[in-house]
Amino acid sequence: MPGPPSPTTWTRPRVKRTTEQFLAPNGDLYLRRPSEAEDVRIKDPDPGLRQLLDALDGTRTRQELDEEFGAEHVGALISQLGEMGLGEDASDDDLIAARTRERFDRQLRYFSDVATTQTPSQCQGKLEGARIAVLGVGGLGGWSALTLACCGVGEMLLVDFDSVELSNLNRQVLFGEADLGRPKVELAAERLIGFNPAMCINEHGNKKIAVFRFRL
Repeated sequence: MPGPPSPTTWTRPRVKRTTEQFLAPNGDLYLRRPSEAEDVRIKDPDPGLRQLLDALDGTRTRQELDEEFGAEHVGALISQLGEMGLGEDASDDDLIAARTRERFDRQLRYFSDVATTQTPSQCQGKLEGARIAVLGVGGLGGWSALTLACCGVGEMLLVDFDSVELSNLNRQVLFGEADLGRPKVELAAERLIGFNPAMCINEHGNKKIAVFRFRL
C-alpha cells in the first residue's frame, strides 16, 4: 500500500486541522502542534504569508493557489509544511464515504497526525477491513467491543456463553438491571447495534455466537 503523497503532488493542500495558529502579541505567529513536538514559530510574518496560510484550508486546488499567490511561494510553503509534518492533501477526504468521514472525523484527524506511512483514508480502510473476535463480552470484553465499534472495525465475532448477573453490573458497561438473566451476547448485540445501526448481526444456533458487520 503506497504511503502519503509527496507535498509536490498535493492537489488540495491543507494545514492539518489539528494545527492551531496563534498570533503572539509581538507579532510572531506560532503553529501549535497537538503532540509534544516543538511548536513552529514564524517571526513577524508578512501579510502575504498569513493570507497564504489561511488559504491552505483544503478548499482550493493547487492551481488556484498558484494563480492567487504565485507557484514559487505556494510550492515553498507546502514543502516546508510537509517536511515539518504540518500539512496534508485534503483530497484524501474524497476517498472516504461521506457518512464515514462525518462519523469518524476526529479519528481521521488523529490518523493524519500519527500515521507516517499511510494516509487517513488508508488507516480507516484497514479498520473497516479488519476481522476481530472478542471472546467474552463481560468486563474487559464489553469495553473492548464498544471501543472497537467506536473505531469502525469492519467485522466482529462476539462469543459468550454466560447470562447477566447482578454482580456483573459494577464493571460490565453493556448491561443494566433490566437485563438480569438474559444472555450476554444477545444484549451485547442489541447495545452495539443501537450504538451503530449500520451494523448487521447474525446469530448462530444455541452457542450464542453473534457476528457483526459494519456497513458504513
